[in-house]
Amino acid sequence: MKEYREYLRGCYRERTVSGYLHNVECYVLWCEEEGVSVAESSHSDVMAYAGHLRSLGYSVVTINRHLHSVRKYYQWMVECGLCDENPALDVRVRGGVRRVLHDVVEYHLLEQMYREYPSTSQVHLRNKCIVGMLVYQALTGGELCGLDARDVWLESGSVRIAGRRRSNSRVMALRPEQMVYLQRYVSRVRPVLISERGAESDRFYVGVGQGSSVRRSLEKLACHLRRRYDWFRSISQVRTSVLVQWVREKNLREVQYLAGHRYVSSTERYQRDGVEELKKQLAKYSGSDPSED
Repeated sequence: MKEYREYLRGCYRERTVSGYLHNVECYVLWCEEEGVSVAESSHSDVMAYAGHLRSLGYSVVTINRHLHSVRKYYQWMVECGLCDENPALDVRVRGGVRRVLHDVVEYHLLEQMYREYPSTSQVHLRNKCIVGMLVYQALTGGELCGLDARDVWLESGSVRIAGRRRSNSRVMALRPEQMVYLQRYVSRVRPVLISERGAESDRFYVGVGQGSSVRRSLEKLACHLRRRYDWFRSISQVRTSVLVQWVREKNLREVQYLAGHRYVSSTERYQRDGVEELKKQLAKYSGSDPSED
């Protein structure tokens, strides 16, 4: 929790930090009492926690405030590679507990983010490669941290994503606009970062300096993107937005494979809920009323 506290202090005022930490500590205590591993919690566990808060007589506003804190905590864990996905990502209370997609943004904003990200320094170049794999391959924070250097095949322009506890393995094509930066990273930057660490690494992405991890680099990257783009919320948000775009233009089974989903029902949720959420977000940033459509 100490590392999470320091992360929050880098983004929020102390009063806000205290509120987030209090709510997360309540959730962690509930998990311990229920015998649930925080790192392995599921959507069902988080919804059960929401039900627990309701049984205590908390208002909908208070429950959602607690869920927001839990969601932010998992967002940090995902970005650090401490868990594969955010189980609280789509849990809200609307009189009852339901799951909804949220903060979906148009794909052209993601591509713009990638194009605009600088490549002037070693860290910038590495981060641009990371942003590219978020936007074009929809990788999770855990997948980025665990990506093996032997699984990035620049000769064939593809990357292999290893299966995890809740996801299948897959091989994905790299986009032409990624290749020049990936080649520079592999040939010029990664060897220097490894040398500075003083130890070899089989991970494709390497942290900066001795003892520094890619998890910490993802935290800093996410904080930077939040400051630069008012629509940016998290790495998970990017993946969600990409998957919503994919289900609009690709076969559902193809998207299931590209996303690494074990069950097609996981993919169908993006098809079912994505359009309405996208309309809502477009209205939010354009000032229009989605009910007028």
